[in-house]
Amino acid sequence: MIKINKKEPGFYSDYIAKIKPRTWFDVSKEIGNQSREYMLDNEQHNQCAYTGKNIRQDNSHIDHFTKQEFIKQGLAATTLFDWDNLLASCNSEFYGAKFKDKNITYDDYKNLINPVVDNPSDFFEYSFTGMIIPQNNNLKALKTIELFNLNDYELIKERKAIAMQVKSIYNQFDIDEIVEIIGKFEGFIRHIYKDLVEMN
Repeated sequence: MIKINKKEPGFYSDYIAKIKPRTWFDVSKEIGNQSREYMLDNEQHNQCAYTGKNIRQDNSHIDHFTKQEFIKQGLAATTLFDWDNLLASCNSEFYGAKFKDKNITYDDYKNLINPVVDNPSDFFEYSFTGMIIPQNNNLKALKTIELFNLNDYELIKERKAIAMQVKSIYNQFDIDEIVEIIGKFEGFIRHIYKDLVEMN
């Protein structure tokens, strides 16, 4: 997970103001695709908002961080079309947005890291084994790991392989170059890089 700085594009705000859709399904496929492409290119560095996996248009979707169901019930102080509540996520059923949506209750949100509002690096530590570890057993970190299943075996395995990759090149490139070379799991890479520099 990385901090995501949102900036609503004009094409999206103009479309919502003009069309006035009532449900998310009323938003045209063209605007949905254009919005996702904008998020990936300009806000998320082509990474899943939650897992950090590299994603593209063809293997991702737009997630409502606060579920549409809770917005429709009037529980949330946001709207279906609030740009800050829209994030691009991977399509896995086992982790990320789809896993969250199957398991979350509205009360869980008070103990969930929102990468648009919070800086995930303030809550997580990472191990060279690929595990995400809550800093000081922080409740928000624990709940976020649980509800997005961030320590799924597949994610741990991928992060462990990246830790080995970072270890082999960290003294040849600066951190921004390494993030660009690897192109995924940016939060994990930045933490591992910092640990390696401090150890040597």
